Amino acid sequence: MGRKKDLNPMEAYRRKQKKAQIAKNKKKRAEAKEKALNKRKPDWIRNEIQKLNQREKQDHGKNEEKYKNRRTKLMDAYDKAVRIQKVRERTAQKNTSNNDTSNNNEHSPTPPPIEGLINATKSNTNNSQS
Repeated sequence: MGRKKDLNPMEAYRRKQKKAQIAKNKKKRAEAKEKALNKRKPDWIRNEIQKLNQREKQDHGKNEEKYKNRRTKLMDAYDKAVRIQKVRERTAQKNTSNNDTSNNNEHSPTPPPIEGLINATKSNTNNSQS
């Protein structure tokens, strides 16, 4: 006699909830891994790809699908990391060039005096002379 599933409705509900929770956790872990990989530097990712290639050679082609998926993820992350690094370098160059021009502006002559203050000082000097 086989085991009857879904005999108890509460048990079926708990199984359904557990299955949904497992799927949710799996998705969360995948997002966390992707986020952590995106924070890595290109050199680290390149080393990981080389390690992966060595492991694949040691396994003599076993688990080819697994290595292929991991390699594509690492290659995508590497490309993204290189693009991010280039953008950071460009912004750093722009910031240094902006800082150089702002340093030149700091040594500019003093701005002209405010007119309201000039008129007030002239009237004070006229009053004091009389």
